[in-house]
This record gives sequence, structure tokens and C-alpha cells, in this order.
Amino acid sequence: MVDAAGAAEAPGDEWAPAQALAGWLRFPPPRARPRPWWCPVQELRDPSVFYLEAWLADSIFGRDQALIPEMEWMSQALLTVDIVNPGNLVKITIFGQPHVQSRVKSVLLGLASWHREHRARVEKMEQLDEFLKARASCPQTPQHPVA
Repeated sequence: MVDAAGAAEAPGDEWAPAQALAGWLRFPPPRARPRPWWCPVQELRDPSVFYLEAWLADSIFGRDQALIPEMEWMSQALLTVDIVNPGNLVKITIFGQPHVQSRVKSVLLGLASWHREHRARVEKMEQLDEFLKARASCPQTPQHPVA
């Protein structure tokens, strides 16, 4: 038996379009996006490319890269973030006018620097907290009286 969409069914097998749609929903959506009206074709020819650690890209763009469209709109530059080495590096490509590429790259590297410093501060505070907890749990040594 063949249904209206042309898919063959086995006898006794209930095929439903909802099941086929559910199967397609497991795959990630395609990365192709239409070019925005504010980005002329000639600006796609010479992109600026640099690499960042994956955890920094997650901190800057969000884990699912949800902030990229907003950053693109504000900067009037197109951004792509591609995983180069899973868990380690991502490749960031910036399309746009040269001065816009430079400004966006500078902003992203500034954000990366801030996130690195913030992470280092958090790690130092955690080490200090562990040290103070360990010191508090140790028996107190008698202090030498001051004469």
C-alpha cells in the first residue's frame, strides 16, 4: 500500500506523517542562512578569521550560540563559529567591511580576555576558600606569647 506522499507501508504497519517528522527533528537544522539586506555580496569575499578556546566561545556566544544573531545585527557583520577541534578550539569568521571586521574582532578578543581574567579570579577565590577551610579544620597551634 502506498500513501499520498508516496511512502510504502508494510502490511499492518501504521505509517503517519507525524512519525516521519519526528525522525527529521532529531537532526540539527541546516547552517545555511539567507544573507541579510545590510550585507552586500562583496563583503563576503575577504573574511577575518581567528581562533579561540571552545569554553571562551561558549561564554561569549552562549552554549547554543544564541547570541550570534543579536551580535550580527548590532555590529552589521556576519559571524560564523565552527568547531575545529572538539572541546578545544573554535574558528570564528567575521564577514563585513574591513573596519567593521577589525572592530568586531577587537570586541570579541576583549570579551575573551575579560572571561579569562574572570575565570582566573574565580579559581583563585576557590583555592583561597579551600585553604581557609583546611586551616580552620586544623587544630589551633598555640601562639607564642609576646613578651
